[in-house]
Amino acid sequence: MTTRKHKSYLSRPLLLLGYGDSAYAAQVSRQFRRHGWEVRQASCGARVRELCPDLAPEVVILDVDLPGESGWLTAAKLRLERPGQRIVLVGDRSTPADESLAHFLGISALLNRNNGVRPLFDEILGQAVAVA
Repeated sequence: MTTRKHKSYLSRPLLLLGYGDSAYAAQVSRQFRRHGWEVRQASCGARVRELCPDLAPEVVILDVDLPGESGWLTAAKLRLERPGQRIVLVGDRSTPADESLAHFLGISALLNRNNGVRPLFDEILGQAVAVA
């Protein structure tokens, strides 16, 4: 099996997407692939954590409402297992307490899924990239 540990041989950045909302995951996957990213998906937090060591993704996007293990718990575990991993959480809402927890966990961003894919692009790729 080829792993991402030897990034010098690979030209495409990799995004690992842990999703609970399959429609949103399809939108995210489609848009990032259009911009040259490789996208891998996992439908639960345990699978995300299992894939991370071999894939070494540039960024992990987690739905806060993952089945079995919340995105919050998955993010906390990833932070312990992979301290430098860039993690973005996506949910339906965020409260000041959610923002504080995200900051405490070292999450890059906590985004609202209802705002579409654009804020995710702005966070990960910067505002210079237009969403098609």
